[in-house]
Amino acid sequence: MIADVSLRLQSLIFQQVLGLVLLMSRTSSSKDVEFLALRHEVAVLRRTNARPLMNWAYQAIFAAHIGSCDFPAYVLPPCAPPVRG
Repeated sequence: MIADVSLRLQSLIFQQVLGLVLLMSRTSSSKDVEFLALRHEVAVLRRTNARPLMNWAYQAIFAAHIGSCDFPAYVLPPCAPPVRG
């Protein structure tokens, strides 16, 4: 089992090193084109997945629902007040 994990780790390290070598060998213009494509993709995703609008009524319903749920201790941050139950 340790040999399998070691082989997988070596494979991942080799992939990362090979990726870095390929990235360093690319020209600046090809990197710029990739950045432009990624920026366009982010812009399209932001445009298609708009955040839902929460008015005061939805916020009140959401807060009441969350207050009535019993969360396990590992979900709450360590500085959260104790949950009434």
